[in-house]
Amino acid sequence: MLDSSYRYFSIKGLLPYKTYDDLARFYALVDDAQGLLPEGWTMSVHGMASQLQTEYSMLRNNWLLSFISGSVMIFLTVLIFYRAFGLALISLVPGIISMIISFGFISLAGIRVDAFSIIFVAIITGLVIDYSIHTLAALGQIKKIGSLEEGFNAVVGYSGIPIFLSFVTSAVSFSVLFLSSFSGARNLGFLLLTSLILSFFLSLYLIPLLVLPFRLHKEAKREK
Repeated sequence: MLDSSYRYFSIKGLLPYKTYDDLARFYALVDDAQGLLPEGWTMSVHGMASQLQTEYSMLRNNWLLSFISGSVMIFLTVLIFYRAFGLALISLVPGIISMIISFGFISLAGIRVDAFSIIFVAIITGLVIDYSIHTLAALGQIKKIGSLEEGFNAVVGYSGIPIFLSFVTSAVSFSVLFLSSFSGARNLGFLLLTSLILSFFLSLYLIPLLVLPFRLHKEAKREK
């Protein structure tokens, strides 16, 4: 369609769309066409395709925003409750590592960001801090330790069963998502299970590995 000024014309058509991959290919085609236009000519996309592209950009930004805002709240909560800056920082480590590895799985599995997969950031952030609080509480109950092995045994004995039961309950619940006919729900289930496993081991074993050596060092200095 050409307007009366002969300065603008529009092309209308149908875009086969199933995933954001289709949208990415369409915009790549638009970029190629833009390069073939005469000097001074421009091309822009309007309608549903433009709205979908805007939504996709917002979802990608929400991944980062959700994780940062959740991490800040977790940091402040642990800092206020335990009044220890170091412990507050350590409580964030399992979540950060879990997210980094999960993003790697997302890339390898070809999972795209969508309205379903974005939910996993908030869910996993909450579960990670739940596991971390259990571990920090166990560390707080230890008054004196003679060795790293003794400290690990005390932590696992105090909080190992509650964390494991919470992990199993969550894993069984989220496994139901694999029965869904929607790919987004199945992707969400995969992301949640992957992050759950990572969060379980990181919270129960990595946090003590970071905290206990400092405790042992302080106790050794006091005895001297």
